[in-house]
Amino acid sequence: MHILRVLEKIRQSLRSQHIHEVLVVNPYDLFYLLGFSANEEGEGVLLITRRQVVFFTDGRYLAEMEKTARALKSIDFVVVDWSGERWSAVAERLDGGAFLGWDGTSSVNFMEDAKKALKLKTPVFSVVNEVVAPYRLIKTPDEIKLMRYGGLVMDNLFQWILENEVIQLRMTQCKLRGLINQKLRSSSSSDTLSFNTMVLFGENGESVHGRTEKNDRPLKRGDSVLIDCGIHLNGAHGLCTDATMTIFVGEPREEFIQAEAVLRRAMNNAFRWIRPGITGEKADSFVRGVMKKAGYDLIHGTGHGIGHECHEMPSLSSKNPKRKMILEEGMTFTIEPGIYSPFGAIRYEVFGMLTKDGFEPFNWVPLEPLEHFIVEL
Repeated sequence: MHILRVLEKIRQSLRSQHIHEVLVVNPYDLFYLLGFSANEEGEGVLLITRRQVVFFTDGRYLAEMEKTARALKSIDFVVVDWSGERWSAVAERLDGGAFLGWDGTSSVNFMEDAKKALKLKTPVFSVVNEVVAPYRLIKTPDEIKLMRYGGLVMDNLFQWILENEVIQLRMTQCKLRGLINQKLRSSSSSDTLSFNTMVLFGENGESVHGRTEKNDRPLKRGDSVLIDCGIHLNGAHGLCTDATMTIFVGEPREEFIQAEAVLRRAMNNAFRWIRPGITGEKADSFVRGVMKKAGYDLIHGTGHGIGHECHEMPSLSSKNPKRKMILEEGMTFTIEPGIYSPFGAIRYEVFGMLTKDGFEPFNWVPLEPLEHFIVEL
């Protein structure tokens, strides 16, 4: 099982940092390792020591996690009920080494509560960034299979929008967003969106991360309609989808047609040249270079990693601090160049995996020709 390999790698990493044990609190990491899905912070914490693995939770999840423990009988895995004075239960299980690591993804208050309760047992409380996240980068065959299914979910959603007169004149951004969310949830058997669905008409699309409810207005002829959405496929902390398309209500204005052609060339250049062994920064340059040559500025990164979190490593960017990370076969990420102007926005986004031969998209509708995205109302 992958957890055995990951645990050994974590322990090796901790030893190299002279950390004796670590508390993992990130809900996405807990789901990845144990399949545990928390509703709120603090419903479960994982302690990894040199000798054993201890999971702390309350009575609501004990039976579920004890079943997990039995499945992991090849390792020393213990489930502890920490109802009541929870940090006392954690303190009793610590090895008592000089350094205790904390994965650094929780709220400040949650971490401060732990530090106060555990200070007598461990002299140094050290924040350790990304305890588990690096091992989530390369997806397993089962994860790839599920994400491929996610691509089909997104393509079916976009085709439904384009082919069933879902978009109507005078409907508002919020109305369209509600229909999209309803369809996305019903078609994927999941209630948890990857992020707040974005629907932006016309000039509202000028903001890269605009909010649908802000400046909500009715749709009119000549508008561009930018739709960016996604969903968790297997629970609140399960694998994500993320896809974007831009629809044109009526014949697009000439500025749109020119910008759309540049985006297509930029994406095709990325598909042609992105390979394992290059950096995220280099991958970004394949898109950014085409756009710059045509007179357009890419005001955000080319793409981002996607998995249990919608935004994770690697980063295909010219500015991200981790832009030098080497892309490897099995990584999953998006490619999503966009052009933004006072009269609207155009962005197309696909997510997929890196193979030995290049980038393989999981969703394909955003790659259709311009004519596919023109609706006459």
